[in-house]
Amino acid sequence: MAARMPRFVASYKVLYLVALVANLWLTAMWTTESGITPGKTEIYWINGSVLLLNVLAGAGALMRMRAAVRLERVLSVGRMIVLIGASTVVLGGLVVYSPVYMVLWRHVFRLAKESLLILWITVAALMAAEVTYFRKLRELS
Repeated sequence: MAARMPRFVASYKVLYLVALVANLWLTAMWTTESGITPGKTEIYWINGSVLLLNVLAGAGALMRMRAAVRLERVLSVGRMIVLIGASTVVLGGLVVYSPVYMVLWRHVFRLAKESLLILWITVAALMAAEVTYFRKLRELS
C-alpha cells in the first residue's frame, strides 16, 4: 500500500491551485474592466492550460502515478525558471505571462519599485519553497 502524500506537497499544491484559480478570476475581472479582452486571449490560454496541467498532475501524483509525479517535477522546474527570470530586472517583464501574475507578481513588482531587495527576498523565499516541494516529490516515487 502506498504511503500518504507528504503534507508539505499537498499543502503547497492546494495553495498553488487556489492561486491559479484566483489569478484566472482576477485576470477576467481586469480585462473586463479595462476593455482589453479581445487581444489578451493568450493570457487565458496560458492560465487555463497551466491550471488544467496542475490539476491533472496533482490528482495523478495523489494516486502515485509515475507520469504525474514526473509532470509535477517538470512543472516545479518551470516555476523555478520563472523565479530566476523574475529575479533579473531584464527578464522581469516575462512574468506578465505567469499564471500567478495578478495574484503575486503584480504586487511584488509594485513594491519592488521602492527597493529591489523586496523582489529578491520574495524570489528567494519562493525558490526555497519550490526547491523543498521538488525534493519532497521524491517521497511519492
